[in-house]
Amino acid sequence: MPPSALDAPPTTLSHSPNPTSTYLSPEHEYVALILAATPGSRLFPLTGDAPPYQPKHLLPLGGIPILVRLLTTLEREFVHVFLAVGEEEGTLQCLKARYGCEVEEEEGCVTRLLITPNTGSETATTLRSITLIRMDNVSGSSEAVKACLPHINPRSSVVILPSDLCLEGGGVLGTLVHHHRMHNRTADTEYGYEDGGGGGEGKGNVLVGCTMLLSDVGEDDATTGLPLKESAKQKKGSLSREEEEIEYVALSSIAHSNGVRGSSLQQPLLSYNHRLLFKHNKTEVEDLDAPGRTSETPKLRMPKSLLRGGECTIRTDLSDLHVYVLSPWVCRLIETRATQYNDLQSELLQLLIRRQDRGVAAAFGSRFETDMP
Repeated sequence: MPPSALDAPPTTLSHSPNPTSTYLSPEHEYVALILAATPGSRLFPLTGDAPPYQPKHLLPLGGIPILVRLLTTLEREFVHVFLAVGEEEGTLQCLKARYGCEVEEEEGCVTRLLITPNTGSETATTLRSITLIRMDNVSGSSEAVKACLPHINPRSSVVILPSDLCLEGGGVLGTLVHHHRMHNRTADTEYGYEDGGGGGEGKGNVLVGCTMLLSDVGEDDATTGLPLKESAKQKKGSLSREEEEIEYVALSSIAHSNGVRGSSLQQPLLSYNHRLLFKHNKTEVEDLDAPGRTSETPKLRMPKSLLRGGECTIRTDLSDLHVYVLSPWVCRLIETRATQYNDLQSELLQLLIRRQDRGVAAAFGSRFETDMP
């Protein structure tokens, strides 16, 4: 998806109050973590479940491995990249071929490659290290993240990326990080959090726990201007989704991109920021046998406290790109609750959505004092 068509990122999940802010060097403020610990069984027979297999991040796209395409974007936005892998040999060979470097450090399941940044004016890069963290039999994305966190600065915000993400060009991830940083900085300066003061939950203060990337995948009929169904998009050869991939997404306010809907391969992201109020699979929401279902009309239930702005927009034409910027306290939550919230998207994200109006302590529960020193 060409980022030239992606105007601005993100949807944010806010919590309060904000823990004391501390200075962190720019190179460690935000780091990238690529999740590539599974082979990608849905792409079988291109990939496989048992060695020797070709993991999905090494599959060629236009003759170039998907991982190389992703790193080409990251090397202009990040200094340190971490890579959770289940298969290491092929990945190492790919990285050596890309950067012409040998393994500099190796300890147990961790292999670190030191990269020499390109200082050219037009092709300047900032990437200085890629750390491979090898893991076997990962049961969920939260477990993979938890295994990587001991090797990441505990005060760093972590940008989670799927290994099959392709972004042509640059700027999208940098803008995503910028929005996450600005929201937290606004909370710090406006409410005096840098000295540990805090404003209490009643002051309207916000601390962003997660900023995520949503893409508008809707397409309008060229004649009528009405939105096309997924079956119609499939017939005309456009990008379409399976029924289980469609979600009901509720946003805090209405806004539309400046781009023109039509080409499903070049859909812009939302131009403005939103708070995410609801995000559930369409098949679950419309399940006639679901508990409490009294009619065929789908019902979306959410706490009234989330509707602080008084406006709510419900859409089914947004796609979660599985790109999440996690604040340090959310990483700490994963470390202490990985077994309880095994999957980032379906479990941890749902927790953050439900409790975003109740503060950081509510996310941790009764063990807040011990888990969040």
